[in-house]
Amino acid sequence: MLVTIFAPGNVHLLEIAGVRDALCEANCKMAHADRYRVRLVTERGVAEESASGITYIPDAGIEEAAEPCDTLIVAGPYGVPGPPSQAVAT
Repeated sequence: MLVTIFAPGNVHLLEIAGVRDALCEANCKMAHADRYRVRLVTERGVAEESASGITYIPDAGIEEAAEPCDTLIVAGPYGVPGPPSQAVAT
């Protein structure tokens, strides 16, 4: 099962790490064939800086993430986000 985490700019790392840790623990308890695959996607697909200043590297940008996912999780940013770009909205 493919789980995609979309990380907007200024994301809280806990929003990414918490989901990944929970799915890692689930994978430890599941049969090999049923494991979760997790993909981290950002708008541009380049290294980004989190709200706390830590740099993280996504697996892909929106344009490169062509494989459909089974579950989409949108991580929360710091503060009140502005409207999404056209690329994110579509």
